[in-house]
Amino acid sequence: MGWVLVLVLAACPAPVRAGAAFAGMGGVGVGIADPSCELADNPASAAATGVDRAAGVVHLAGGVTRLTFAGRVYNEFTTTTGSFPATWGLGWTAVTPDLNEGRVGLGIWQVDRHVFSVDEPLDRSLPAAPGGPALSDSFDAGRTRVRQDEALYAAGGVWIQPLGDGDQQIAAGVLYLNQTGRGRLEVTAEETTTGNTQPLRDMNSRKDISGFGMIVGYFYRPLPDGSLGVGLTYLGPLAGHIWEQDSGGPLFTDHAERPAQMRIGIGGSFKVTTGLIVAVDMRYAGEIRGSATLFGGTARARAVQEFSDATFAIHAGMEYRLPLFLGEMPLRVGYFNRPDPLPASTAGAGSGAVSGFLLPSVKQDVTGFTIGTGFSRMSLAVDVALQWLLVNTHTKLLLPGASAPVDSGDVRSTVAAVASVTLRFGPKALD
Repeated sequence: MGWVLVLVLAACPAPVRAGAAFAGMGGVGVGIADPSCELADNPASAAATGVDRAAGVVHLAGGVTRLTFAGRVYNEFTTTTGSFPATWGLGWTAVTPDLNEGRVGLGIWQVDRHVFSVDEPLDRSLPAAPGGPALSDSFDAGRTRVRQDEALYAAGGVWIQPLGDGDQQIAAGVLYLNQTGRGRLEVTAEETTTGNTQPLRDMNSRKDISGFGMIVGYFYRPLPDGSLGVGLTYLGPLAGHIWEQDSGGPLFTDHAERPAQMRIGIGGSFKVTTGLIVAVDMRYAGEIRGSATLFGGTARARAVQEFSDATFAIHAGMEYRLPLFLGEMPLRVGYFNRPDPLPASTAGAGSGAVSGFLLPSVKQDVTGFTIGTGFSRMSLAVDVALQWLLVNTHTKLLLPGASAPVDSGDVRSTVAAVASVTLRFGPKALD
């Protein structure tokens, strides 16, 4: 089953956690009745309003961003600054018309993702291997290049059940989870005598683990001008394999796991005045603890500690729907913070030799300010959003002689954009 999801994700390589409508409000979605049928935050709010029960909805979204890094990974003496592009928001969700008084929701979205790219000057005081001469004896310059992309995706299906007159909805479903990772570490240096560039290290890594989870949601509209929502996601334990290989060397393979994690969101929205909605969401992700020994009994053997503190995030936003002659134009502003719930372990600095470099474990904490707009008429809605982001991409750096790793990374500003299309279908889609 895993390879089927991988093929699907090849066309959807980045998050569908919220299309442009939610992006423009800072990611608010748990407590809002969502006509664009997002499932990731609260499946019970999908198509809760704005869509007749005899109509279904399909939602497509995609976006681009530039992530940043400013810190040290392998060279303790040099701070490297750089930026790198990444796609995000690319994916789809859908909700069917009524099927025996309920609905089916389907979707693919990204739960977590790390993208990292850095070209760092090589510390030539190090040897190529432990006990060898310093690289400065034979090389004038050198460079370490790292490329990484690790993400956890969810493909889910839920049943959405209205209660009473539709002011309440509950939803529950199952998720297939697939976490994939790929990374490459290249170390090169220029010879003093010839000026030729020599490869010192070329390491590739792959990881593919999978499992199952559950998603549950509740949506309630106690007042015509207000609503509340709760979304619960259980990410079950994941298991699979990890592979590492240096160019020309043996292929190392081992079993890999990720512990289970619980995430919950609660939020609400209310109408301030005609056409103006204010909303706030609060998100909590539980801690992760795990340890293992990778590639035991081989030259690549090492202990791995996986730990992350529980994280808490807030999303807030406002939306004003401006009526036009041919439809409506929403005007949105929002704010969010998104602390990374995954851990970061030590990188290559302090290893004492190039042969000891490992791919760094990366965290990306993001704070964002957003604006958005769009246009909706009858069965079609098109939305766009722009985001100004403060990104802290950081690793854990173990300095020589230190007893504990230190955090390496700093905050840099960048921008992102996302667009989405929502289409209603069925006999009541034009109502």
